[in-house]
Amino acid sequence: MELVLSDKYQISTDQFNYILQEKSVVKDGNNAGQEYTKNIGYYGKLEQALKVVLDLKIKDVDKANIKQLHDHLALINDVMKDMVKRLETQMEGLK
Repeated sequence: MELVLSDKYQISTDQFNYILQEKSVVKDGNNAGQEYTKNIGYYGKLEQALKVVLDLKIKDVDKANIKQLHDHLALINDVMKDMVKRLETQMEGLK
């Protein structure tokens, strides 16, 4: 399963973990311009991975812009709720 959170972050799963991944673009070399993903961390619960995304988004926000920070927090909160609902629905279908 793969949950796309934004143009920068996604969560994939394996048998045991939720894997937080960051999308990047190769800048140099033969593969310049190609998109790839790098694993940021492995988490036992979806909420843990989403909290890390929240923390990363907060660190990316210009600290002087409180409105932007508030908007990011609201968006991430909405995404977290939506992702948890989607996952719960998918898990119910597997039972």
